[in-house]
Amino acid sequence: MLDAERARRLHQSGDLQAAARHYLLALEKASDDAVLRHDYAILLLNMGDAAKAATELERIPASATCYPQAILALAHCHRASGNISAGLASASAAVAQHRQHPLPWLLLGSLQVMAGNPVQAEEPLRQALALAPDFAEAWHYLGESLQALGRYAEAAHAYQQAARAQPVEVFNIGLCAELAGELQHAHQCYQQMRQLAPARLDNLIRLAHIRAQLCLLAAQESLVATINQQLANSAPLQALELVEPFPLTYLALPEAFKKKALAAHATRFASKASKLPALPPRPARSQRLRLGYISPDLGNHAVGSLLQHHFAAHDRGQFEVRVYSLRRFDDPIAQRITHTVEHFVDVSDKSDYAIATQIRHDGIDVLIDLGGYTHGARPTALALRPAAVQLGWLGFIHAQQAPWLDGLILDRWCAPPDQDWPYTDRVLRMESPLFPGWQPPPVKTDRARLGLPEDVPIFASFNNSYKLDRPLLQAWQQILAAVPQARLLVHLRDEASRAGFAEAWQSIGGDIHAILPAPSLSFEEQLCRAASCDLLLDAFRYQAGATAIFSMAAGLPMLSLAGTTPLSCMGAGINAYLGMEQLLAQSPDDYVAKAIALANSPQRLRHTRAQLAERIQTHALLEPRRAAAEIERIALECWQSHLPEG
Repeated sequence: MLDAERARRLHQSGDLQAAARHYLLALEKASDDAVLRHDYAILLLNMGDAAKAATELERIPASATCYPQAILALAHCHRASGNISAGLASASAAVAQHRQHPLPWLLLGSLQVMAGNPVQAEEPLRQALALAPDFAEAWHYLGESLQALGRYAEAAHAYQQAARAQPVEVFNIGLCAELAGELQHAHQCYQQMRQLAPARLDNLIRLAHIRAQLCLLAAQESLVATINQQLANSAPLQALELVEPFPLTYLALPEAFKKKALAAHATRFASKASKLPALPPRPARSQRLRLGYISPDLGNHAVGSLLQHHFAAHDRGQFEVRVYSLRRFDDPIAQRITHTVEHFVDVSDKSDYAIATQIRHDGIDVLIDLGGYTHGARPTALALRPAAVQLGWLGFIHAQQAPWLDGLILDRWCAPPDQDWPYTDRVLRMESPLFPGWQPPPVKTDRARLGLPEDVPIFASFNNSYKLDRPLLQAWQQILAAVPQARLLVHLRDEASRAGFAEAWQSIGGDIHAILPAPSLSFEEQLCRAASCDLLLDAFRYQAGATAIFSMAAGLPMLSLAGTTPLSCMGAGINAYLGMEQLLAQSPDDYVAKAIALANSPQRLRHTRAQLAERIQTHALLEPRRAAAEIERIALECWQSHLPEG
């Protein structure tokens, strides 16, 4: 066995290519030597060929003395090559062989995380840590599982333990802080990560997003300029596939970069799905078209609030509707959705594969994804292609570059038919605004009870802080300077954002006394507050969607600026649909002029308010059947084009 001995010596010395040649020579003479084959497989794994290593390890019989080591290595190989299903099987077998060893528990838990099954991941990862309390990799994957379960404080603690060995875990600690609403802490973490890895695009874009949330507008603009400069260089793009898609929808970054980043993100999920088993065959079709919706936001969330009357508005004579909930909610909105939809399916505890299998088993013909790339969505389940036709709508109003979607449902204002669409997604257009209809409860104006001043014009902004930018604030400053008696009610969720806004506002010469704080209220009270204001001043780069629908339902007119991207056209599209030309500005100067003219004419404001109420009725904006009928039309057209001819 001269070749075998030489192979092992070369392997140990680091001469991997030479070692591989001698391992093969030795195996030609002793193909049944399981230990030799195991050692060769470990060499292949060291060389980065996990798939080939797995093939060698699978040839080792269970009767071999080295089988316990082989099955452990096999689990590692499957994880390294992304073969999740096979990895789970071999990791479970390795746990049975090595119950007192932390590595198989780590492999089992990490593979459950990769399978999108955080519930099943937690126990094996804690077993690994019970056996090896300083096991940084186990801490990391435990953090991932807890983060996916929404247990952000526990996840941050796990990442902190992992950071002892891997300081870049500070990025994940920042993610947990951001998801928990601890924006300043998240900002600090992302800044620390920038020092550790200055070129990491995922961190730079997260940092820009958190600065937008904190209203650190000048700092955000400066960082975006730095990112653009980095993109203009020929240096390789670091962590492109990990870039969070949501900030791409509104940050001033090149479209070519956004397209590339979204495609890389989609490829990551498609690759995961390709390593999972094929789904079972589709069941027989029913007479009614089976229409499915999948969402992580079917509760007290902007998307859930908009949808609470939508599902019941479908034509049950033609459509069988199932709704798949990716997160569990217990609030009146969730209860209304649960009790009014024909079939409600809670899949919050299921893995990506199990979710896709459930949808396939239910025979969904057209599946509508309401999450896209937002928090809690499950793109891997969609990438498995559980339905015959799959469409994106509402939750991510932007291109996705997702090969598992057959189309994106927008409207003719967010994606005008006569304008080029720079992405690969197929656009399907609604003829009315893309937002579902929503039936409001009765509301009353009551400034005194809400602590608002009487007898002065009150402008309002109820948009999230990241939608604000300096051009918008400059327009507001001009409006309030021209109408000094007016006040602007600005809703900002936390003290840090309010402080950032105050600094940005005063830096452009804004009068801080003209700003009224708008603390968070219950949904019903917010409707009353909206009804008590005179004019909603929409944002520029990311306009109101749910906020527009709810505010208009309360009777509050909204002034919007026509934009050029889907998110910068949402509010403007609603005004255009309603024919409210006096509320649709064509430039920032026009926006300022229209706001001033309305504020200086109470009669014009009253007329606009009355006209808005009339147009909402005649155009059925708030009728749930409006959007439901449009979705049915699009679903039927896509289904019919999917069917084979004849």
